[in-house]
Amino acid sequence: MAKDFNIGNLCALTSAGLEVAEFVQIRDAVIERYKSVYGSDIDLSTANADGVFVNDICIIINNILQT
Repeated sequence: MAKDFNIGNLCALTSAGLEVAEFVQIRDAVIERYKSVYGSDIDLSTANADGVFVNDICIIINNILQT
């Protein structure tokens, strides 16, 4: 079963070892946080600048966690 990740918990040290969120989980957590701040109707698709920015941030976070 996949671990549920959120913006405050993108990696965890468990008895099974280090569990790190994957890109899709990171993006879902960031989008969830953005929506809690700016409202659920914010458009974060990659068809606009905000969505591209979120996607880029998530790639950076993913690369850091994978290191």
